[in-house]
Amino acid sequence: MKRFILNIVFILLINMTFFSCRPHVEQNWKGQYAYTNKAGVFFHLNISEDYNYVNYTGNGPDTDFNAHCIGKVEGDEFVIYYREILEDADEGFNKPKNNRVKLIKLYYQKGELYTEGYYSSDKEVDKGPKILFKKIIN
Repeated sequence: MKRFILNIVFILLINMTFFSCRPHVEQNWKGQYAYTNKAGVFFHLNISEDYNYVNYTGNGPDTDFNAHCIGKVEGDEFVIYYREILEDADEGFNKPKNNRVKLIKLYYQKGELYTEGYYSSDKEVDKGPKILFKKIIN
């Protein structure tokens, strides 16, 4: 029985060592991202180095907005929160009632960038996890 317990302790120690030493890759979200939806609206994200400033724009048919947002790393995801509209042209942007609303979540899965919408101006984003935005500039 004593040998059995020692074997279990040994296996647990090996597992704890293995899992605690796995490298965690910190994703750099800084850069510019873009995508064009089926209606021909061009969406653009410009994420600053410290994530305190995210510019989210949309231009195209019935859409023209420029929103100031803030980004936050939450685990392996990057969540974009609405702050304010920067210009009077906010056509096509469903403006939230307060300035702390989650708009978009970005995350990588098997090397692909996925987008999920919480509250966005584009129905494609709100339909759930999709590969939409592409990183265009680091």
